[in-house]
Amino acid sequence: MRDIEIKQTVIAYTSSGAVNSSSLGLPAWYRVWFWLSASSIPVLSNMTAQTQKPLKNPDIPVLTNYDCKPDETFWSKFPFRPLPSSPSTGISWQRLEQMVQARKSLLTIPEYLRALRAVSYLKEGAPSWQISDLPSMLCKNARSAFEYGVSLTDTVAEWVKAGFVAGPFDQPPFRNFRVNSLMMVPQKDKIRPILNVSSPEGYSLNDNVNPHGPEKVRMSSARQFGHSILDSGKNSLMSKFDMCNAYKNIPCRLKDLWLQGFRWCGKFFVDISQIFGAIAAVSNFDTVGHTVKSLAHTYSSIPRNLVHKQLDDVPLVAPKKSGWCQEFSSVYTSLCKSLNIQLASECPLKEKAFMNSTRGKVLGIEFDSEKLTWRLPDDKRVDYINSILTFIDNQEQNEKNTEEILGKLNFVSTMCPFMRTYKVNLKEYLKTIKLSESTSCPLPVECLSDLNVWLRFLQDNKNWVPICPKTCHPPLRHKTFTTDAAGWSADSLDSAVGFGCIGLGEEGEIVFANQSLWNLPGMGRSRDNKEKFLGNKTTSLEFSGILIPFLLEPELMKNQHILIQVDNIGCVFAWENGYSKQDNLASILVRVLVVLASRLNCIVHVHHHPRNTSWESRLADRLSRERTTTPQDKDLLRSFGKRNLPNSFKNWMSRPTEDWDLPIKILNDMSSSFFG
Repeated sequence: MRDIEIKQTVIAYTSSGAVNSSSLGLPAWYRVWFWLSASSIPVLSNMTAQTQKPLKNPDIPVLTNYDCKPDETFWSKFPFRPLPSSPSTGISWQRLEQMVQARKSLLTIPEYLRALRAVSYLKEGAPSWQISDLPSMLCKNARSAFEYGVSLTDTVAEWVKAGFVAGPFDQPPFRNFRVNSLMMVPQKDKIRPILNVSSPEGYSLNDNVNPHGPEKVRMSSARQFGHSILDSGKNSLMSKFDMCNAYKNIPCRLKDLWLQGFRWCGKFFVDISQIFGAIAAVSNFDTVGHTVKSLAHTYSSIPRNLVHKQLDDVPLVAPKKSGWCQEFSSVYTSLCKSLNIQLASECPLKEKAFMNSTRGKVLGIEFDSEKLTWRLPDDKRVDYINSILTFIDNQEQNEKNTEEILGKLNFVSTMCPFMRTYKVNLKEYLKTIKLSESTSCPLPVECLSDLNVWLRFLQDNKNWVPICPKTCHPPLRHKTFTTDAAGWSADSLDSAVGFGCIGLGEEGEIVFANQSLWNLPGMGRSRDNKEKFLGNKTTSLEFSGILIPFLLEPELMKNQHILIQVDNIGCVFAWENGYSKQDNLASILVRVLVVLASRLNCIVHVHHHPRNTSWESRLADRLSRERTTTPQDKDLLRSFGKRNLPNSFKNWMSRPTEDWDLPIKILNDMSSSFFG
């Protein structure tokens, strides 16, 4: 019964005809306008200095140089662990096996088969899924390993004491032993040591993994978790669990240990557990983690779509009065305790782990279910701002720096789809760098302008932003506009062609009809800044027609679901992606519609509607050419009167250029007439 209730809530939420800024995942317009038009940008902020955690092995002498062999005084204080005679793990595989058999009837067949593999991995060790035998090798450690030598030494000692690593050994403990490179990666609250098993290229452990061996891992995302919050409603309760030493709980098969070696301070070690950074380790750990989650579901009544998983993180959300969050939280913690799986302690800041809260950090995003909002954590927001400012200051960028910035922008735009259109120029810049013979390229003006929008967005993101609902089909009550554009050829003699559009209201009544014709020469013979003839750029042409009703009758669009029917499939993909891959002019027009829709608080659905397959499409097709427009069509047009397009749009159409400020110019033109 509860499943039915929550599904009804979701349907009610997504099918309502009324639209506001929250329906678009946006705050009030004055904040969006600040992102787009404010002149101020943030300045570089001082990052909080990373505090050095107390060493867990203070008896081990600190060296001035870790790229050398220390004397025996150093090693006399270092713990030692011999090679294992059998795989070992802190997780009780015997108890897990009992639970799997006891709950077999409540598991699906794939879940049961996965559970059997999980027991096998804990009992016999997880496979490395290698295609062939690799040669012996000795890789040098990365410079970062020596830079953070004190921390790395302390961590290796802890691994040995915890039973995750065997050693130290004076000689390689296996024939054909592989010594992988150690590296250190600074993170928010720690410096993570990583065994680089992706080097050397072409001969690494990761390069040799059978692509059909490990089970494909499916992970949740912050965006999907936000959708679950909306499904659960205001004041829904959240919990988040984090398995400690996640990968290290899964042992490696004994026959694969020779692949997992490393050297530190002149001595050899063997990682006898799963390696963070190994392709196979992700799937091997997920097999166990997923099994624990599946077993917890058999003891609780929460709908499975409300419990998410991303490797060692298990976040969930449920309606406040359902009791599901409290029930699953209790079941999951008890189950992990029974299996001897250590979970992270509850965090007072609601970051690492928490239970039954209306606010918390999940998958890199802070959520507030009381207001159904999200924001970036302050440390991540400041880091993103500093990264962009540094990127801009460098003027010329390389491929790696650009990809890093795009990765951060991609993460944010999954939460705020509005911002997708402000990644377009940076993507084009990355293509230019890859095709260029130079190692770096100057940063174009349009990239700088878009990055300034991102900076203002991030500056404002200290304030909460509404969670964007999942994409859905138009509800039963919506307005439909069918548009068509007539193309030109360079030597066309037909001087009266353009756009035709017909609009229908919620009851099917005609609410809009328009014919916008352009005389040749002029717009029809115009070319873009690459001298491509606009009449042949069908996506740009058709998307121009899509904009017509929004520019002429914005009042019709306010707070509505708007279905656009167009016979060009490229327009559909451009709208879904937030840009056109092959047509920059179309990308500019997509941005215009994105901004207009946010100003009008309307949700736009662009669907493909084949030409001349309905009376609306036939009418729009006739209206796109003067010679095909019938007397009855002209009577219909006269009934709606003559309206003028904004001057900025008409000027742009007369000479299309890559003017990425066109949305702002159009809004300024329309503000006095429609927006006040």
